[in-house]
Amino acid sequence: PTDAERQAYGSVFEQAACGRPTVRRAEAEPVLAKAQTSGEDVERIWSLCVAARGPSSDSPPPDELTAAEFGAALHLAAALFRGLLPGGLPSRMPPGLLPPAPQEAPSHEATAFAAFDGDVEPGGFGGGGFGGE
Repeated sequence: PTDAERQAYGSVFEQAACGRPTVRRAEAEPVLAKAQTSGEDVERIWSLCVAARGPSSDSPPPDELTAAEFGAALHLAAALFRGLLPGGLPSRMPPGLLPPAPQEAPSHEATAFAAFDGDVEPGGFGGGGFGGE
């Protein structure tokens, strides 16, 4: 999605979620229906969003979507409406439509240490400290 689309999806989410961190399916279905999305397609879109989460203890219940998931659902519904998915909905969530599931995201510590190749000695960078002493 473009930045403008993401902003629009965020606004729609805020209205549908009524201040909550998630939107319930009962609140989302009428919004998705505005894109002339069939009940079967809503079911498939919802399943794609929930399946993309992966196993995580901090995920919302399956009848709720986060703002990012709801944005992905709106994007898929809009693509269907515009005829951009001539083969129908994908069997898996397209890459980049959602941020990585929590278990797939590298930890900050792992990311920081990945930048070093093992040449850093304990107590400083190259033995000279931070100031190049």
